[in-house]
Amino acid sequence: MIIETLLYWLAFLVLGSYVTIRLNLKVNNSTSIPKGAKILTANHPSVSDPFLLSMVLRQYSHILIAEEVFNIRPFGRLLRRMGFICVEKASGRPAFERSIEALNNGHNVMLFPEGEISPMEGGFSEPHTGAARLAIATGAPIIPAGIHIQRTRIKTLKMVSGDKEVPAHWYFNGPYTITFGEPMYFHGDVEDRDYVREVTRTIMAEIERLAAISEAQMNAQLAPNFSRLAG
Repeated sequence: MIIETLLYWLAFLVLGSYVTIRLNLKVNNSTSIPKGAKILTANHPSVSDPFLLSMVLRQYSHILIAEEVFNIRPFGRLLRRMGFICVEKASGRPAFERSIEALNNGHNVMLFPEGEISPMEGGFSEPHTGAARLAIATGAPIIPAGIHIQRTRIKTLKMVSGDKEVPAHWYFNGPYTITFGEPMYFHGDVEDRDYVREVTRTIMAEIERLAAISEAQMNAQLAPNFSRLAG
């Protein structure tokens, strides 16, 4: 655990220096984030999101990442050493159980309900139920966040995962706005599928609302610049 934590913070120290230079990062409502075990959830417009959210949070988190990312050498090996959790295509159960263990041990878990990068044309993908099930099973609060970026600045790189190439949509520079919401608590029967789906929709609706706030703030900040250019 000590090595995981050291690698984690070393990586984000380097990332913080990069963000200061290349990204115009704006964060809203981060003061409402409680201490202790929690489940961070957000929309997922780029591959950069988990790293930037972690840097903003400044608390160690176990981040759930798709299996194909873990198969990118040597990137995947580093993520494992940093305590990231692999979500296998065959079954999400091992990742769910590891997340339960992390939360019960007082650690944070971060995941993206969409389960993939948001549609490149805009909008959101249909959410998965993992965040809802974790919240119901452990009682840990959901911390929703809404991210907005300028999609025209996304850089798509080809990366080798196992024996195939996969596209990775990175966000390296430009404005990046995150809005955090208030903690959300859910209790009930984790085996009640209708209830789990209802909670999933509630979480995703809040994420979408927060993303809209981030978008509005970014547009308001960029408007004066456009006015000066036009004049």
